[in-house]
Amino acid sequence: MQGSLTAFGGSGEHGRNCYALSVPEGTYLFDCGVKKTVHGLEVGAYPLLSREAVSKIRAVFLSHVHEDHCAALPLLYHLDYQGVIYASPESIAMVRGMLDKWRSYAARRGGTLPYTEADCRALRFVPLSPGTHDIEGITVTTGSSGHMLGSFWYHVKCAGGTFYYSGDTVFNPLLLKRESPPQAETAVLDCGYAGRHIDQEAQCRQLISETRQVLKDGGKVLFPLPPKGRAADVWSLLSRTFTCVPFYVDEAIDSYVKSLVSHTEYLQEGKLSAGLSGRIVRSDDERLQICRKDEPALILTQDGMLTAPEGLFYLKQLKKEARHKVIFTGKLSKGTEGNLLFSDTYCHQNDIYLQKSRVIFKVHLDEEDTIALADEVRAKQCLLFHARKDANDGILQKLRDRGVNARILAPGETWELG
Repeated sequence: MQGSLTAFGGSGEHGRNCYALSVPEGTYLFDCGVKKTVHGLEVGAYPLLSREAVSKIRAVFLSHVHEDHCAALPLLYHLDYQGVIYASPESIAMVRGMLDKWRSYAARRGGTLPYTEADCRALRFVPLSPGTHDIEGITVTTGSSGHMLGSFWYHVKCAGGTFYYSGDTVFNPLLLKRESPPQAETAVLDCGYAGRHIDQEAQCRQLISETRQVLKDGGKVLFPLPPKGRAADVWSLLSRTFTCVPFYVDEAIDSYVKSLVSHTEYLQEGKLSAGLSGRIVRSDDERLQICRKDEPALILTQDGMLTAPEGLFYLKQLKKEARHKVIFTGKLSKGTEGNLLFSDTYCHQNDIYLQKSRVIFKVHLDEEDTIALADEVRAKQCLLFHARKDANDGILQKLRDRGVNARILAPGETWELG
């Protein structure tokens, strides 16, 4: 493929995904997210975009609405982007809520944003359905990536050749569909679990085993989960397994599951045809009553890193009793409450005695999946993203052994393709 590829963030790190493809027709941007980090007064790391770089962008394509892919979109308009953002109708419906969530998080942490409320209002979206479209001089094909409701991969056909952007992809999702993409010469591939093979069935068994033990001991299990994502999978798994245990679920999670039920085009046939069992929780008064009940229970709360007020309220009530447990199922960024809980010093200073563990629930590609996807699209050139640079050494070599020119780019670095 002829052209260039610039990683403004995301390659060799977890977060702030933002990739520009420059071909004869123009420059096209894929995602624009933040990295959820906290360093003193600096809350969040943003794509290394400049006004000059943004002035060259002809169109922006959003894969899905998790903050590491969408929460920096207003920065584009702050830097005078004049175009529109293409995304699925479902992503467009959810993106402003995610932006509000990110702004609230940054404000609670005392951080400042590199854009204004006016920039948020300036966002302009154009909905895309799955299929092939002629957009701004190129041919774009979209399909479901299996990561969350409305999540897309993108395939581009242009004068310079063919290009594929996986977005966040799940190879064998439990509830959602994943559609196979066309072949492409150049690919930007999710490798969220670089350096690892994750057996989803084994992880599910561990999740169930740990949960069962806490319930047996009379404790409560707190699951902090991204409401728009794996929360539906985990809720489905637990509700099928623990049919006689009290379930308490944040309203935000229930709202997303209801959206899934009404969008069967994204679901595997026969999956999640109705709502899941559980009492929906809407207030801190309800949360307090739940925590004071002397009963084993399962609690699903929003935000996978335990940074939202709802989850922090539960933690405050449950933290002093070792019979309770919090189970994390995904990434824990430095400085977040979820990450700090694994520090003995932090727990001692804050009187935290409840148990904690991490059981990865697969919502990205592991090393074997990424290689399989590279084979599927028959890519000759691959850029990897969503994992630390040092975690990618093994997969980079494996891809190169297969004749693939595979790379990690530093933030802001450009790769001349060819």
